[in-house]
Amino acid sequence: MRMFTAFELPDSLKRALGSFQASLKQAIPGPVSWVREENFHITAWFLGETNPNDVACIEARLMDGLEGIAPIEVHLNGFAWMPRANPRVLYIAVKDPRALQDVALKAKDALLEAVPSLTFDKPFLAHVTLGRVKQPTAKLEALLGRLPVETPEFEPLVVQGIGLFESNLSPTGARYRRVALVPLQQHRFIS
Repeated sequence: MRMFTAFELPDSLKRALGSFQASLKQAIPGPVSWVREENFHITAWFLGETNPNDVACIEARLMDGLEGIAPIEVHLNGFAWMPRANPRVLYIAVKDPRALQDVALKAKDALLEAVPSLTFDKPFLAHVTLGRVKQPTAKLEALLGRLPVETPEFEPLVVQGIGLFESNLSPTGARYRRVALVPLQQHRFIS
């Protein structure tokens, strides 16, 4: 099964992002595959093909690795794209992502304890993907640079935990299913 870890967004924030995405769809004609509103999230780490038998171990290691970390508040701000030349991903950035990055790096260490063969080829970049460009062009790059887009003020996001998700690809787009949720909590009480 294809798996990844991510920070989930509340439905109200997904709706606000969906409204902003709708304004982008009007302004950006062309070959963009837009992420469905229900799929908005902040990816921590992509695990790739994962043995279903490893899920319980991954969840346990994440619980241990994130023990004692309280929920954190982050803010989304600013529409951007990457890479800057030949853009492939259109996204909303996380303002001051340091606290989220700390959680993601601890999660990465826990994942490597659970499945030592994992490799991570990209650094953590706190963002919500809105769309993926199918065919980057100089015309699209120039258009993005001239867009008169004002990013709205989004509600704060209180990150309550990190989810482990299964990703199923289909002709109509990806479908995500959460298979585990590891809560962030200052203290865990064992009775």
